Amino acid sequence: MEIRKYKTGDDFAAISRIYAMSWKRAYRGIVPDAYLKALKENRWETLLQKERDNLLLAIDGAEIIGAATYGPAREKKYHGWGEVVSVYLLPAAFRQGIGSRLLRRACKELENLGYSQVYLWVLMENTAARRFYEANGFRCNGDTIICEIGGKALKETRYLYDGK
Repeated sequence: MEIRKYKTGDDFAAISRIYAMSWKRAYRGIVPDAYLKALKENRWETLLQKERDNLLLAIDGAEIIGAATYGPAREKKYHGWGEVVSVYLLPAAFRQGIGSRLLRRACKELENLGYSQVYLWVLMENTAARRFYEANGFRCNGDTIICEIGGKALKETRYLYDGK
């Protein structure tokens, strides 16, 4: 299993499918079922193409099984920080340490870009993801925002990582 940056020719459709499948499993019971059921596998293709410079892949043999994106903070309040935007895996790859490897690599890439502090957002109700981030050195700082997914207002909370 290899963690590497995106290379020209990597299949954006396959990567987008990972996001869709991960959402359908990880957000079951959190995001409305109708929204998850209607989620198209190609939903993230265009966005991922724009993020190719900050896209990491987990490759098992010839199959892409996970992906993560990262970059400079998207919020002015955290200017000078890095942000892990996403970490998603095929459900069959959950709980095998692959997500931790992707997350650590994303943090390392941000460090290489000069960001010594990193944050991310996670759905408050996603207790499995929150435990995952805490196990990987992130801590909730209490900041929250409301996002709407499928007509449901959901609370996200910010997690910080200081690189130690």
